[in-house]
Amino acid sequence: MDEINSEMIKKTRNLIKNNLAQEDSKENRFYKESNENHLGEEFEKYIERSEFNRDADRILYSKAFRRLEHKAQVYSNKRGDHYRTRLTHTLEVTQIARSISRNLGLNEQLTEAIALGHDIGHTPFGHAGEEILDDIMRGKDDLDGKLEFNIDYGGFKHNFNCLKILEIIEKRETRTGLNLTWQTLDGILKHTHVIKGDKKWDLTRFVRDISNYKNIIEYDYFDEKSKPSHEHSLTLEGQVVNISDEIAQKEHDLDDSLIDGKLFKLDDMFNEIMKIMEEVSKETSSENTGYELFCLLKKKVYELYSTTKNHKKWKELISVIISYFIIDVTENTIQKINEYDDLDNIIYFDEKNNKYIKEEIVDFSQTGSKVNEKIDEYIEQGIIFSFNVSRFDGKGKYILRQLFKAYYENPRQMPEKELIILIKRIKETIKKYPQLRKKYDDIAYDFDELFSINEYNVYSTKLNPVLNILKFKNREKLRHTLNSNENFSEFLKNIMDIIGLNIEEKIKHDFEINEIVDEFYEHLFNYCNTRSIEEINSISNMEHRNFLLFSKGWNELHYEYISTICDYISEMTDNYAIKEYHELYIE
Repeated sequence: MDEINSEMIKKTRNLIKNNLAQEDSKENRFYKESNENHLGEEFEKYIERSEFNRDADRILYSKAFRRLEHKAQVYSNKRGDHYRTRLTHTLEVTQIARSISRNLGLNEQLTEAIALGHDIGHTPFGHAGEEILDDIMRGKDDLDGKLEFNIDYGGFKHNFNCLKILEIIEKRETRTGLNLTWQTLDGILKHTHVIKGDKKWDLTRFVRDISNYKNIIEYDYFDEKSKPSHEHSLTLEGQVVNISDEIAQKEHDLDDSLIDGKLFKLDDMFNEIMKIMEEVSKETSSENTGYELFCLLKKKVYELYSTTKNHKKWKELISVIISYFIIDVTENTIQKINEYDDLDNIIYFDEKNNKYIKEEIVDFSQTGSKVNEKIDEYIEQGIIFSFNVSRFDGKGKYILRQLFKAYYENPRQMPEKELIILIKRIKETIKKYPQLRKKYDDIAYDFDELFSINEYNVYSTKLNPVLNILKFKNREKLRHTLNSNENFSEFLKNIMDIIGLNIEEKIKHDFEINEIVDEFYEHLFNYCNTRSIEEINSISNMEHRNFLLFSKGWNELHYEYISTICDYISEMTDNYAIKEYHELYIE
């Protein structure tokens, strides 16, 4: 491997700038924009503003961005003014990402836009809030029996929710969404994992019309051999934000834990950093990439450790660690790019001349990864599971869970605009599934009330039967059918065969009828939830096909109900969620 020198850095930076950095173009947006909000060409000529600048500005001026001020990073902002919030974390990520991007000759404006938007879809109470919403939307938490069935709707992930907020909930001009460039959206989506274990979160549940996002999630334009992982961003700028997010988290988790005087003393923190330096020294050598830079870090840490330890020295140490990671990532990325003989091994152009990065290139060195890993272990063991953080996380989960239960029980407790959103989604589902207008006398009560609900009668008793439908409550018809007939009808038998359910033996052995009904419906709705309309339409028998489309529509109505509640809660700040909990349960 060639030794890095100033000439090599300059040469590689120019290579990246001219070949690998993303280029500005209005064609990068999903739809062409009007100029109705512009002052006119005679004024516009004075303004130099790229499309990526516009992305950053649209994010910066959004309501969702302002809410980040009162969303926790790790500690509650009620503990003091100096703890990081989701907003200050975002600003620190932006600064680190711009530094790395500038070092590498990348598009700094795009990097800034991605960094500003990377956490805009985060829940209140940090990752604790995200976990509770994920459990509910994945069918793992039935809210103490309030949810009738365990149905996996794909869970909740804040980076997926970012796209929903930026492209559906926030509004610009006369259309929904901010119409950001695909490069910005790709970087925001992939700043963290898009796969949970071996299971993807279902992006279609977040953005609804997935056609706009095919180039950043499906990769159909790649041949199988060169198709990249879904995990990494398709731009180097997006990869820079991903790694900058990690760096910023280390820095402020360490710093905030020291502000929490009950957790660590200054001497303890210095001792722990020294211990990490020693462990990395034992586990790495000059054979590992980034080792020389690590030796410089270790030397600097020793110097700070040997002097009088005070908060000024701690700040200096934090600054040194940030600088170390920035340089390590820069150096390692330059080395990796110089290992390629042909840039065609790195980049791919589609028919629209969009530029995609095939591999994950921006990363820590081997030694830098070890330093990162050791600091991660220390933060997780000493900080994330500490007394104060655990109490805050537990409180956050409890509050959000109670709010979800309250809104599910009676959605009129949400603001009127949320009910209007729900009504709109109900009408869209009815339009998509005309089979909901059919009557299945053996299965469910009529859905007539569903078609007459609107924003004007939502506060009347007309909503009550609609809620029974949305909550899967109207199942008495099937109970009555099973109680009054000795055997299943041929129709029900055929449906059970299709969904892979055999409960005739339970009927013969006098199983509790409610148990049989619930098992039938749980199988039915889970079957419909995992089948597309196209798959169901391929069923040859028209009666069976229509019933399964009816059931899929019913299942989608339930999803729209809990999704509306989930969206409302996910947008809350910590303070607003606490206020809502007090008003609903205490005052």
